[in-house]
Amino acid sequence: MPTREERERLATNSLLVALNDARTGIGIESLRLVVDGFRVLFRKGPLTHLESGIDEGTLEDGPGTSKIKNLVQKVKMALGSPQ
Repeated sequence: MPTREERERLATNSLLVALNDARTGIGIESLRLVVDGFRVLFRKGPLTHLESGIDEGTLEDGPGTSKIKNLVQKVKMALGSPQ
């Protein structure tokens, strides 16, 4: 069974790949595994956006899934990025 740190590292890597593939210019300020899933603070320039309660499978299943792509689209809209 992976440790919490390994799971957070896997989730961060998957999310960074998905963000880069979508050419968003959005980074990850912090990512933590909490009681109800992952909590991620995204940053684009001076803007930040917090997503919490992200299902663990969304970030741990890899960057090419529809769940992570939908999350990236949601964050892009929240930070005012063009589609």
